[in-house]
Amino acid sequence: MDTSETYNVYIKMCDCKEIQEQVKWGDGNNYYSWEGRFVSPVQYFVKGVTKPDCIHVIAAKGEYFKDVEFGELVWLPRQDQLQEMVDGTSFEVLDEFIGWREFEALVKFVHNASMEQLWLAFVMEELYKKQWDGTEWQVI
Repeated sequence: MDTSETYNVYIKMCDCKEIQEQVKWGDGNNYYSWEGRFVSPVQYFVKGVTKPDCIHVIAAKGEYFKDVEFGELVWLPRQDQLQEMVDGTSFEVLDEFIGWREFEALVKFVHNASMEQLWLAFVMEELYKKQWDGTEWQVI
């Protein structure tokens, strides 16, 4: 999971319709709450959907956290989840990623970009024809 100094950029990059619509709510996912709280499987357990628009999150120590509305959370996909979106386990896709021409373009906007950021940018270009401009996704 991206814990670099550019972590806030990764949160902004993930906070888009294209990525958020692919979340499968449940244990093992990382989320960011706009209350300023990082919700990770190491710290919290997502205990399923409790209401049509909420998930129940419990701290790993066992104390109650709360029911969190879906709109309050931003799903932060792990690298393996991003790779799954583009069948990134195949050698062909890995070759495409390695030779990806926008790698250098992203690094201009995100210094010390993490692998999650790079894979997210690759996913967005491959699936949605969008590039990160340093602030938001732009159609190319």
